[in-house]
Amino acid sequence: HQLNHWLGEQQADDGGFLATSIMPFGDIHSTAQALHSLSILGHDLSSIKQTSLAFICDHYQDRGGFTAHCRELQADPSSTYYGLMALGLIDDYLSL
Repeated sequence: HQLNHWLGEQQADDGGFLATSIMPFGDIHSTAQALHSLSILGHDLSSIKQTSLAFICDHYQDRGGFTAHCRELQADPSSTYYGLMALGLIDDYLSL
């Protein structure tokens, strides 16, 4: 499916998915939304599970919560929601 292919191409080198072409790194919101879209389309997420999980884990804060992207230093409720959503979509979890 063409949409599956296009969404797959939006995965950045850091394992997350791009919010926009001018931002060369993934963000947690776009990652959760892309994983959700791929899931709706019936895409097998196992091929991107490890890279996605590494990206999500990199954005988890030891004090709790998730940051939006690599240039954010503090967690926020919206990014935490999307981080948890992304974990659920790839059937994994963190010891929170």
